[in-house]
Amino acid sequence: MNPYIILGKYELSDSTMLYINKQVDYGLQLLLALGQLSDGSSLSLRAFAEERNISFLFLQRIAGRLKKAGLVYATKGAKGGYYLARPAAELHLKDIIEAIEGDYGTVDCTKDGKVCPNEATCTSKPVFHNLQKDIVASMSKYSLADMANMH
Repeated sequence: MNPYIILGKYELSDSTMLYINKQVDYGLQLLLALGQLSDGSSLSLRAFAEERNISFLFLQRIAGRLKKAGLVYATKGAKGGYYLARPAAELHLKDIIEAIEGDYGTVDCTKDGKVCPNEATCTSKPVFHNLQKDIVASMSKYSLADMANMH
């Protein structure tokens, strides 16, 4: 797997195989920044948004999804902010993408609970299901700590 997935695209040869959207990209940037904090420190979401030139409201929605998934905690107040809920080595790319995007798949029929109307005659289903398994397995290998060490 190409380590530049954290920058927006997973590339194989010269063609884009999997596109990582802005929500995931910004979520990864936020989590990587949180992973660099010393113990007991938190990060102001507003300051991070301004530093990275990201819409605060957009980042707030992303952070809300990460919080709902239990990947980050947030404290309120003058000294409040965000911090990782678990060590960076325990947060994997698969969990991060699922927290931000929800259910995803290479094609609709690979998403959980989806039933293809052409399932009986579809000749590409095995290919896409195997591709989906490979992608999930690859994303499960990379922890936030691994990604931080790739720069």
